[in-house]
Amino acid sequence: HAECPMKAREFYREICSGKTIVIIILLACINIAFILINFFYVDKLQVCGMDERWMTPIILGYSVIQLLAEFILKRIDEKRHSLLFMISFSVAGICMLLFGITVQVVAVILFMLSLPLLLDIPAYILDGIQNEWIDRIEQEDKRAELLSVFNMGVNLVEIVFLFVSASVADAGASTCYCVLGVLMLMLGVIVYFTLGREDADVDKR
Repeated sequence: HAECPMKAREFYREICSGKTIVIIILLACINIAFILINFFYVDKLQVCGMDERWMTPIILGYSVIQLLAEFILKRIDEKRHSLLFMISFSVAGICMLLFGITVQVVAVILFMLSLPLLLDIPAYILDGIQNEWIDRIEQEDKRAELLSVFNMGVNLVEIVFLFVSASVADAGASTCYCVLGVLMLMLGVIVYFTLGREDADVDKR
């Protein structure tokens, strides 16, 4: 009986750990990026003086390109996924930042086509990390509940970000792209030099 409280304490410690919070923030950034893509791509086209009808071929184009995400992940060793996460997440952040700034039509279209893929890759990696974490703490029978905890945390972060975005809405969607881009770039580098190195140390052991 003494082991049960201990396991419970360890379980809640894991849920409230810094790594879990970072994963939630990263997932929230990706979800928010997709919200900006889904709702404000059209606005960007209008800013560039392009017809809204361009949106249909752009959606078809990035939907096809997104299919490359799983192919890329399968071609790269899982031990390199931390590096791949940092690169794709940080590059996505840079692209979001530049996308918010630029009004050159060719550059805007290239960013529109590539951003969903750059976001899908870290999203897939984070899904794997969540499931590995659940396996590590031996809570496979509570997988659905724990994934719900992650989703609730992500929703909370999204709400906070959207409230902040609402306060700068007058500056336009471009400001939101720039702010999120800078945040993602910073998080990508920080995660690689913290969680990424921790994972590498565990692999060496």
